[in-house]
Amino acid sequence: MNTCRALAFDVLREFSRAENPELKDILDDALRESELSSGDRRLAAELVYGTVRWRRRLDRIIKECVSHRFSVKPAARELLRMGIHQLMIMDRVPPHAAIYETVELAKRHRAAPGFVNAVLRRIQRDGDPVRYPSPRKNPIAHLALYYSLPNWIVGRWVERNGPEAAAEMCNAANAPPGMTLRVNTMRTERDAVATRLEQAGATAVTTTYSPDALRVGRMPPLTEADVFREGLCVVQDESSQLVTHLLDPQPGETVLDLCAAPGGKTTHIAERMRDTGVIVACDIAAGGLARVRENAERLGLSCIDTRLHNGRHQLTEYRGIADRVLVDAPCSALGILRRHADARWGKEESAIAGLANEQLRLLDAAAGHVKPDGVLVYGVCTDTPEETVGTLTAFLDKHPSFRVEPASDFIPALSGDAQTSDGALSVTPHRHNMDGFYAARLRRHQ
Repeated sequence: MNTCRALAFDVLREFSRAENPELKDILDDALRESELSSGDRRLAAELVYGTVRWRRRLDRIIKECVSHRFSVKPAARELLRMGIHQLMIMDRVPPHAAIYETVELAKRHRAAPGFVNAVLRRIQRDGDPVRYPSPRKNPIAHLALYYSLPNWIVGRWVERNGPEAAAEMCNAANAPPGMTLRVNTMRTERDAVATRLEQAGATAVTTTYSPDALRVGRMPPLTEADVFREGLCVVQDESSQLVTHLLDPQPGETVLDLCAAPGGKTTHIAERMRDTGVIVACDIAAGGLARVRENAERLGLSCIDTRLHNGRHQLTEYRGIADRVLVDAPCSALGILRRHADARWGKEESAIAGLANEQLRLLDAAAGHVKPDGVLVYGVCTDTPEETVGTLTAFLDKHPSFRVEPASDFIPALSGDAQTSDGALSVTPHRHNMDGFYAARLRRHQ
């Protein structure tokens, strides 16, 4: 029995049964208790995330293979999803291994092994049995089913970008993201960390836009890496790093981060300030603030003051005196679908209007903290018009003393397609090989 598949199956079953489940937390807990090799840990994670990510298409394939009179029990369905994912989506699992290991798990769990074997053998023999909607006549239905995404997400992408670009966006949403590190420039330099990673057997290449980032491959578990234990780096996607460069904090300043957890941007700000001045890191989640403090301690940063505080309300003692304020607001998170395999299934289009209203309330409160000639940066990891240009426009209409400054003035490597016509940062997975993010830098004029 290949135990990485057994672990993956156990995680998938727990995920399907839990109330308000967090897939990453369930998988992390299982891996922490396992004795799998690093290679088997990566395969287990790929099986879990891929099976959840491709669930809609996998279920349609199962439906085409099974008589409508036959009810597939939950355990057998989960095993079929995992087996079909290996046969049809993954490219590194031999078909005989995918079928054998899945059937063995079905035997172990008394989950109709003969039936599971028959379905998988049919798919191995005949290929994909689904007749997908016509990409020309119904591109939304075709892309949504083929790429296993909700129709409403694909519909928005097709409407705004056309079917070809939407297909690229769908493909990028399903591509497992690589790991990007941010080097702690308070303690070392990027080239030094790259050298140490390569000496440990990993690959490390510099990124296009962020001067602090390394994209790594063949990485051992990060918590086992010396560069991590020594506080020389932290995991942070390149797009998230760019937000701090857009904020451009300076040593000795007073900076407010109003939605700070888990602290990636907060600690980056502290590094850019050379750990001088004051950073007030606010969040409504006590557990998230604990992670901010843990990250700051590991990175050797002491200028961060964490506050359990809702950013919709002003901090009286910082009214009108902050040099810079960051609002990395809660959003629909469509820019990070590739990073959270389960996220696509927990979203509703109807929630977007409420999110945009919440973002505007956060910005309204944040504006009161910014001193004259100070800077406010608004960011969201999504691409919906309501939450990007819509929220920004509504804020500027209410606060005419704030004006947008071009992102390229603060991120010199920024290419033309990474900046909107009004100067905001706008990056996407399919164009820039990083998480999707929108951010606008605003200066308060007298």
